[in-house]
Amino acid sequence: SDPHEWVGPCFRETRKSTSLEVRNEEGTQRRFFRTARGTLSAANRWDPGSRSWHPVEFPVKSRDDLPAMTAWYEDARIDVDEAAVERAEARAAEIGQSAVIAAGMGTSPLMHLVEWLTGVEMAHVLLAEHRGEVEALFDAMQRNLLRMAEIQAAHSPADLIYSTENTSTTLI
Repeated sequence: SDPHEWVGPCFRETRKSTSLEVRNEEGTQRRFFRTARGTLSAANRWDPGSRSWHPVEFPVKSRDDLPAMTAWYEDARIDVDEAAVERAEARAAEIGQSAVIAAGMGTSPLMHLVEWLTGVEMAHVLLAEHRGEVEALFDAMQRNLLRMAEIQAAHSPADLIYSTENTSTTLI
């Protein structure tokens, strides 16, 4: 029953050969994942009621998009962000003992795939028909997630580190 106060992540993601371009256009966020294997596009729309972004176009639309998305995750380098560590420590000092200090680190590859990369139907199709290619994507995503967890555990002042995801029965 303790209140939870959040501090930011203590890591940053850098890339050598891939990039993400984000364009905000009247309540819609367009995202372009650029790789040597192709460019994937996605769109999220802002929902004032939930105060959050919701996907309306997923970047992985077919099997043909899996190599580009895998390349995008494989190119990511996750490192300690010293400035972010300082900000998290300063925020933790402000909070003191008035609350449990929490931080996040991302979601599991499966739920991230379903929620943000493919949608429910395409995730099932790809897992059923192209399991090996999806597992290669999962491997790249999991390496990044593990590195995030390592950095958070070693550098975050948080009492708790959450891997929060939408585990509704609809998505599972």
